[in-house]
Amino acid sequence: MKTLIVIPTYWSYENYGLNGQRLPVYDHPTPVNTKGTLTKTLESLKIIKGADFDVVIIASAVSVKAMKEMYKIIKIELKQYTKKSKIKVYLLSHVELDNFKKIINKNYQSKYNVFLQMKGYSTIRNLSLIVAQILDAEILVSIDDDEVITDPDFLLRAKEFIGKDFNGKRVDGIAGYYTYENKRVNLIDNKSKWCSSWNQVEQMNKAFDLFIKKGPRLKEAHWMLGGCSVIHRNLFTKVPYDIRIPRGEDMDYLVNAKMWGFNIFFDRKFFIKHEPVPFGHPLWKMHRTNIYRFIYQRQKIRQQRVHKNMFKVGIKDMTPYASTFIGKNLDSKIEKSCKIMAEQYELIGDTFSAARCLENAILAKPEHLPKYNVFDQLLLLQSKWVSFSEVFEKKEIKSALKKCLLVFN
Repeated sequence: MKTLIVIPTYWSYENYGLNGQRLPVYDHPTPVNTKGTLTKTLESLKIIKGADFDVVIIASAVSVKAMKEMYKIIKIELKQYTKKSKIKVYLLSHVELDNFKKIINKNYQSKYNVFLQMKGYSTIRNLSLIVAQILDAEILVSIDDDEVITDPDFLLRAKEFIGKDFNGKRVDGIAGYYTYENKRVNLIDNKSKWCSSWNQVEQMNKAFDLFIKKGPRLKEAHWMLGGCSVIHRNLFTKVPYDIRIPRGEDMDYLVNAKMWGFNIFFDRKFFIKHEPVPFGHPLWKMHRTNIYRFIYQRQKIRQQRVHKNMFKVGIKDMTPYASTFIGKNLDSKIEKSCKIMAEQYELIGDTFSAARCLENAILAKPEHLPKYNVFDQLLLLQSKWVSFSEVFEKKEIKSALKKCLLVFN
């Protein structure tokens, strides 16, 4: 079974996201004037044993200027890397994507342009699913550019169960987890007042304790991390990432997969070391994207209705983490945490950020909710995705798209 390891990498200009009200597209993109973390991630692949694989780099940047600089840097890095490695590496950036669009639009006009975008986590993840189909992959392994592989059996574990039956269910996806320094798996909670009222880290750690430290090796996944996950072709040709969610696209994909009856299992032995750099954005901005995320996901869960070949997903399917943020108490959690954060900004004289926090506090009010039915929009998106996946079964088109990818080996 052909296996791809896909690594998205995100780039920016210096001080991106620090000023103004524009929301961040990415948490901590690499400034083009710095070395970045991608090379270290690539170097860590060399310890993998017992499995053949190719690598795909999906490179995105926050502006046209940053894209041009990023493209030069990454091509140099990949040329240097593949001189010393036997691993084949494909590159998909804005340049290659533009060529994709020309081929697809020549045959289908702009019908599928919604999937041919390179802005935001969900669109990048969808591009990984597209490249997997172009390259005839059966197994797609996703990691991020701020991670390193420390287990030589990483890929053996990724492939051990995928596509097979486990307890009477087909394994369509595998969810793994992150380790940190000294093999720590829990996140560090800074215990600030606003964090205590929001308690996201606390709930994530509960999930880690329950799934990583206890129980059988495989269990039905209730959470998923995009930087340590495996998706089988059976799944990635049928279900896309929801392009409207600003972050948490990995957890949201798990929900979508469950809705269409696919099975994703958590594996206690499948992990990767996470070496995140500091967030490059003010707290109020990061909090706003989280608020949007959970409001959107709650609407999707609430607006479910009976539909052919679909299954209802409930809060119980996301305990103990995301369930805390899509229930009835989300509104109060948003209001309380935002007001406390505003007070903390006021104490240091940052009235601009304090005002932004108070704007965040009312985002769960009815007038600020999505004006469309989130579940119905997902149905339309999935239907279009299935149709788009059929395009990659056409040999001439698939061959032309494959030639667009830049190859290093």
